[in-house]
Amino acid sequence: MMPTHQRRLLAFAVATVVVATTTTTAHAASNIVLKPVEGKTGPAAAFIFIEGAEIAGDLYTPLLQQVQNASNLSLWVGIPAFLGNTPEPIRLAADITATLKDLEKAGFNSGGDALYFYGAHSLGTVFIQDYVSANASHASGQVLTGGFLSRKHYNVSNTCLLYTSPSPRDRG
Repeated sequence: MMPTHQRRLLAFAVATVVVATTTTTAHAASNIVLKPVEGKTGPAAAFIFIEGAEIAGDLYTPLLQQVQNASNLSLWVGIPAFLGNTPEPIRLAADITATLKDLEKAGFNSGGDALYFYGAHSLGTVFIQDYVSANASHASGQVLTGGFLSRKHYNVSNTCLLYTSPSPRDRG
C-alpha cells in the first residue's frame, strides 16, 4: 500500500488540471491568496504556486480554483508576486515566506498537521525544486507543470510531474 503522504500527493496531482495561459508583463501588486472552498472537510493544506517567466500570477487563478474544487483538502492557495512577473531565485524563499504569512493573516492555521505543497510552472519549476529540497521537512510534495525535474533532484520521492502533450491516442 502507498504511504499516506504519497496518496495525498497523488490525489492532489490528479486534481490538477491543465490550463492555457497568456503572457503579460504587468506587475502583480501583491501576493494572491485564495481561501479554501467552503465545506471541504479534509486536512488544512497550503499550496504555494510559482509562476513561469513573464506570466502574471493572476492568470493561474482559474486553474488553482479548479484544483481547490477538485481536492478533498481544505486547500489554501498562495501565489507570490514577482517584479516583472518572473520568479527570482535569490528572493524566492523570502517571497514564499511572505505569501505563507499572507495565508495565515487570511485565516490559514499553520499549526498542527497542516500540509504544505509547492507547485510551479515553466521557469518556476527550476527554482521551486531547490526550495523544496532545502525545506524538505516542511514540504508534503511538489507539482511541476510545463517544466522539468532537475538532474540533482531525480531521487525526490514527493514530486509529481505533469505533462501536457496529448497522447498518441488523443491525436486522432
